[in-house]
Amino acid sequence: MLVGPRGVGKSTLVIYAIWELLRRGDYYGVVKVRNLADEVARIDLENFLTTYTRDFAEVFGKLILLYDPTLTGFSIEEQYINTTIKQLVKIIDKLNDFGFPLIIVLSSDLYNLLSERVRELLRSYEIRVDLRDEEFIKAILRAYSDCILDESTEKIIIKEILKLNESYTLVARLVGEVLRLTGC
Repeated sequence: MLVGPRGVGKSTLVIYAIWELLRRGDYYGVVKVRNLADEVARIDLENFLTTYTRDFAEVFGKLILLYDPTLTGFSIEEQYINTTIKQLVKIIDKLNDFGFPLIIVLSSDLYNLLSERVRELLRSYEIRVDLRDEEFIKAILRAYSDCILDESTEKIIIKEILKLNESYTLVARLVGEVLRLTGC
């Protein structure tokens, strides 16, 4: 489970890592978990994974399960996040038996809304992330601007972006886009 401030690039990092795994052929596809509202939804997911493992995994390959409530396209409600994560925790052993990794991505504020019981269940899986790194921000700026700034200007921009407590990856992307639109 990846936890960190909003806008620091957690989802981007996970999507890139998944893309690499898929590209290399290590896995066949991604099951994007949206909402496991109750036991029935969890059992439906378990049945799907059991059927897939029995009938298709040897032919196509393993799956990755991803739960990132910011990517679902639905409103983020605390009760659904708590319930979904509780249901996912119940199938972790089965996922391990199948060889299917489960990736959960949560912003710190959503993580803090989880019940203490759910946080305790997840503690051993938790990875705190802080992508506040000059090289990372520089790479984001360059990727979105399509240009290389002079070193002193680039350092000033990066220094200002890194003063932010959250959303620095998003700001770096937006600054890069503005630079591209204005011709750097």
